[in-house]
Amino acid sequence: MHSKCCAAKPLTVSVSTPRGLAGSRNKLRCLLSSRYSGRPVSLRKYSASVAQKTTEYIPTRIDVLKERSRKERRVVFTPDQWKRHRAVDRYNRHLSTLFDSSIFDLIAPVLFVTGLAAGVNAINQFTDYSVGLPMSALGLTTGSLSLLLVFRTNSAYDRWWEARKIWGGLLNRSRDFVRQGLTWFSVEDKALREQLVRYTIAFAFSLKVFPRSSPLASSEDSLRFPRSSPLA
Repeated sequence: MHSKCCAAKPLTVSVSTPRGLAGSRNKLRCLLSSRYSGRPVSLRKYSASVAQKTTEYIPTRIDVLKERSRKERRVVFTPDQWKRHRAVDRYNRHLSTLFDSSIFDLIAPVLFVTGLAAGVNAINQFTDYSVGLPMSALGLTTGSLSLLLVFRTNSAYDRWWEARKIWGGLLNRSRDFVRQGLTWFSVEDKALREQLVRYTIAFAFSLKVFPRSSPLASSEDSLRFPRSSPLA
């Protein structure tokens, strides 16, 4: 009975209305019953076992180096770490850790490309054959490189604009927080209302000076009574 019902009408689930959300369970139940309706139990178990064995086809080889470096890429830099990252002596640190770098794990493909280039050069130098690419092939890549440069510039601007939107959203949420707090507290709690406003202002001010590594971020006196100061 359910299979005929499902065969006559395709499964379309709409959750935009409460009625559609309530009817989605019945439609899903109808679909499941139509899939196994009239099938022996042995076939049902066989289908389930096949579904469980599909995980055996997943490759088990995992690049340990890439998985380990993913954790390092998720590190959120503090102002002190940014100073260390852009310091001049970072080149000495990089040279001292050169043998621990992941570049040596890519030595096989690098040697292959180097050997291929050396072989092509040897053929051109010591034989009468000329192996190479025409200049037109290199000219065709200039358009792609220019588009890549434009996309990189746009992505950098998008990151800046996304940070600017988040900053504006934090300020708007701070205003909403103060507005709701002043509405929630009673009029008699004047000291508590003033404390809420001052803490919110101090939060916005400290949020501004912290990414800029300003000494005002660690000064309590500058956060007690922040006067008229641009927040952007």
